[in-house]
Amino acid sequence: MDLKDELIKAFDWLTDKNNPFAICYGSDTRFATIKKDFTTEQVVDKYLSSLPDSGVEKVPITKEHKDLKKLVLDEYKKGNIVVITFEGLATMPLKECLKQPIEGLLYDINRDTGTILTFLDDPKWINDYALTRIVIELIGSNQG
Repeated sequence: MDLKDELIKAFDWLTDKNNPFAICYGSDTRFATIKKDFTTEQVVDKYLSSLPDSGVEKVPITKEHKDLKKLVLDEYKKGNIVVITFEGLATMPLKECLKQPIEGLLYDINRDTGTILTFLDDPKWINDYALTRIVIELIGSNQG
């Protein structure tokens, strides 16, 4: 399943009125309006086309980086972070990552609300969700 398919699945799940965790409870919500006016695929296409280039580069794991911990720490020393994407490991400059909108940042590290709420069977989602809320609050208070 590619990124677009995953986003379609997550958006449908988040806006399903039969889902107790849905973000769309009534006809007056923003998501209900979006679902009425656009198909899920149109919403996902618009979202994907609006994402800024975050400087993500694929990282081949070389022999010297067989130890994943070493790879992550080596990249951090260079000012980069390592993330897991649908295509494998990737790096991005930390400073560049912080320049993007909060939604893009959380998406890049798989801590956007849609991604977190797809893993409700793993109790780790609770701390992931808490971290997301903290990051949004911290960045929001520093940008205003």
